[in-house]
Amino acid sequence: MDGRVREGRMMASYRSYTHVERLEKPECEGLLQNDEVYISAKIDGTNAAVWYDSETKEVCGGSRTRKLTLEKDNASFYLWLRSGQEEAVALRKFVTANPECIVYGEWLGCVKFVGNIKTYNQDALRHMYIFDVFDTLEMHYLHEKVWREKLSYYNLDKWFVPILACLNHPSYEDVVKIAENNNFLLDFAENKGEGVVCKVPGWKNKYGNTCYGKIVLNEYREHKKNPKTQIKKEGIEADIVEYFVTDSELAKTKAKVCTICETDTFNIKSGKMIGMYLNITFNDLLQEMNAICKKWKNPIIDFSVLKNETFNKARHYIGLI
Repeated sequence: MDGRVREGRMMASYRSYTHVERLEKPECEGLLQNDEVYISAKIDGTNAAVWYDSETKEVCGGSRTRKLTLEKDNASFYLWLRSGQEEAVALRKFVTANPECIVYGEWLGCVKFVGNIKTYNQDALRHMYIFDVFDTLEMHYLHEKVWREKLSYYNLDKWFVPILACLNHPSYEDVVKIAENNNFLLDFAENKGEGVVCKVPGWKNKYGNTCYGKIVLNEYREHKKNPKTQIKKEGIEADIVEYFVTDSELAKTKAKVCTICETDTFNIKSGKMIGMYLNITFNDLLQEMNAICKKWKNPIIDFSVLKNETFNKARHYIGLI
């Protein structure tokens, strides 16, 4: 649901953040052929959202897929949002004063990092690093300069995801170079961030959709080392899994399961954790079906084989086979 209309105004309600596509996918074709391509740091945490519900008179919090409650939280984000911490208070004030806005950011965790990268500065915990704002009155994401100015008025700028560069018509290699030098929130220069996100405010792709592009460094390195032309597997299903079910994605899924199960260690003897890990991996792959159809020109897929290939690669990654 995008919002509810009351007295001529659109009120914010839960809205999942736009899926950020891999920069090389068809959805991102033409993205880099623009003036003012904003390239910002990509952070390895969990997606978070904040908005004000004018009907219930409360500040709400959300994850990538759902509205949160104290009983069904996500890595203690909603509990933090209700706290007296400086940033949480400022966020509540902003959305209350701007009920048409949904603020999006990356939550790194409360007492431990929830993503695969564990080398972030400890001061990064208990913060939501803001990367976008959606306006439910105009039904679009605000321009980078606009939302940053609006939130700066509430002293939230210290928790913005930084813009690493703003380039005109950058090449893919230009973006990779910036990603390789991204060490935001990392203590040492030799540590590398997860990657970068590319945005062109107001840009829509050839399918008429708002689209952002990303480069995830580990995936980039995997694909560079093992390009599609070198894949020698039996059947289209194995090719699909090889390309989309990367070690980087598997590491993130593993970390996600640990967060859900509220543990620091993935237990390969836990049937619950294994089952959750395998099913999330396969469900995430299914979310890529549109890209799969475009990349392989509407292939005929045996989904039982696809699931088996996915499970085998996921099991191999955690050392079960």
